[in-house]
Amino acid sequence: MVISTDVFDTLVLRKAVSERQRMARTAKMIVGHLAPHHRRTWRHIYQAKQLAHRTAFRALKARGGTGEVSHAHVTKMQLQLLNLPQSLASLFLQCELQVEKSCLTPNKKWVETLRLHRSAGGRVIAISDTPFSSENVEEIIVDVVGPNLVDRVYTSCDAQATKHRGDLFDQVLQIERLNPRMVLHVGDDTHADQIMARKAGLSSHITPRSNGHAVARSLNGVGFELRKRAAGRPVSAIAGMQTNAPIACAHEFGRRVLGPIIFEACVKLWLHLSAAPPSETKALFCARGGLRIRRAFERVVENCRLPLEMERIDFMTSRLAAAKAALLNESDEVLEEILRYYHNRKLHSFINGFGDGHSPDGIDLDQPTTRETILDFLRHPHSKPFRDYLSHHRDLYRRYIAQTVGDASHLILIDTGLHGSTLRLMVDPFPEYDWSCILLSRSYCKSRDPALIAATVGLWIEENGYTPLRPRSAIFRYYQLVEALFEPQLESVHSFYDAGNRVVSNLEVPGWEDKVVDSAIPLFEGAMAYLADLTPQDLIQCEDLAQTAWQRLCKAIRFPNRQDVELLSLPDRSLDYGLQGTFRANMVDGSARLRDTLAQIRYSSWKEGAAASAFPVLRPATNLALEMAQIARFAKAGIGRSLS
Repeated sequence: MVISTDVFDTLVLRKAVSERQRMARTAKMIVGHLAPHHRRTWRHIYQAKQLAHRTAFRALKARGGTGEVSHAHVTKMQLQLLNLPQSLASLFLQCELQVEKSCLTPNKKWVETLRLHRSAGGRVIAISDTPFSSENVEEIIVDVVGPNLVDRVYTSCDAQATKHRGDLFDQVLQIERLNPRMVLHVGDDTHADQIMARKAGLSSHITPRSNGHAVARSLNGVGFELRKRAAGRPVSAIAGMQTNAPIACAHEFGRRVLGPIIFEACVKLWLHLSAAPPSETKALFCARGGLRIRRAFERVVENCRLPLEMERIDFMTSRLAAAKAALLNESDEVLEEILRYYHNRKLHSFINGFGDGHSPDGIDLDQPTTRETILDFLRHPHSKPFRDYLSHHRDLYRRYIAQTVGDASHLILIDTGLHGSTLRLMVDPFPEYDWSCILLSRSYCKSRDPALIAATVGLWIEENGYTPLRPRSAIFRYYQLVEALFEPQLESVHSFYDAGNRVVSNLEVPGWEDKVVDSAIPLFEGAMAYLADLTPQDLIQCEDLAQTAWQRLCKAIRFPNRQDVELLSLPDRSLDYGLQGTFRANMVDGSARLRDTLAQIRYSSWKEGAAASAFPVLRPATNLALEMAQIARFAKAGIGRSLS
């Protein structure tokens, strides 16, 4: 009989010290060992570790959970964020191992049982889901428990397989050449150590930690966060920012407020892309908003000297182009997306938006656009030219993707946001690729597929909508600002054509790349000017500067004064998605009747700005009323979720 044991909270027991507290202790220990010319505050070391650690695990989840996060990768990213040499990686590792050991105690009864088993000639192996290598975990076991207890250690980091998925058990059984019926696995996690172990054929027994221990560890984490926030951020992080000071023009607002916010997004994007295997993956910056995201990203990567092997590509796509490719499959995803825009319109409007301009005869085109009328139309014999056009579009689109990505298997779509609709629509017609998506902000991903939801990452925030508990979610109340910043004055992608040796989109007219760079929006020009002045040293304070800038932006969105309205006002924008017309911005007609003015505010893209513009004298009262309405909506949604 071979006994397989989990390590953390089974063979060695964690004290009631939270992960964040351990990170902070490690950061403080590192500070004491750094040379004067490498001096960093413990807060900056802690923030860099937390950001690199959190992003690595989120990136792993986005690509389907295959593989595992390694401590070496996280430390590499942490050192890059701190603008420190990679030669310090061993120091960071040893400090972290020392803190880990100080927070562990041996499980004496279990250790005694294992020693008796070994003395009787039995074999003991340890299996752990951890970013540490087998060598690191073995060092922890020897120092905390003692030598000569475990014959061999297996970790998910080394194997790039996990107990949680079950493939680590399969690897261990193969390496050990064991019959699974001859192995007893003991651990503390019901899913990984019991369900997945038994699925692999092993006998299993779980020894979970007490609820009291879990509560004590959580309270330790809460206490640490409260103390950290009470201490405030380093003064150096705020010096020179002064976002509460008056801002004279939109260019200055872009430089002082939007610049640090976009800088933070680009750094997080770099972390996400760095976590993916570059040989299998390509980063696709989606037309139109993603094209400018790439220009900002490349500026940050170059000025901050961030290494990245992955190929980055301007990718011609849109929700309309993807929906046209997916429509013949009649999937629920594409029908839901179409009805979001066409549910109050006649069927001929949908046919004009998705077709090639020719309306079929013998079909009532004045019907309302519903799921049933769309499906009836697609299945009607007279719609064959329409179906042929969609089929040709999909074939051209497939050729365009193939020529663009080559032999890459994992494609990451990068765009402004919000719901990951393009990702949902690309999966169905092009299943030969492994798709994921990175957005500046992600609101609720409308897909019911948990895998697609997990595959859609938000760099700034991931939330179902505005919540008073997450100040950054205020960006959802005026997300047209983000879209207007990044979308150049180019036609949206709606079709492809064969240009001889390659397939191109309608967007790729002569001079299109110049229009991506040129901006008539001073807010974006100011932000790009901020990015142009960055140096590697600015990485250290990236999060602190962004947090200060977010406070200024969220205040301007939620409680705008007259100056904020002037700085953040936008022109009307085209509806897109095959529809004609424009999307109304936040301005209102001050000469209109009260009823019409209120209607304009209701349908404005920025209700707070429209109300402040329409009723400047009543601005504090209207701002408060709109804020209370948002809080009430949040509370109602929370009650609805709790009852469902």
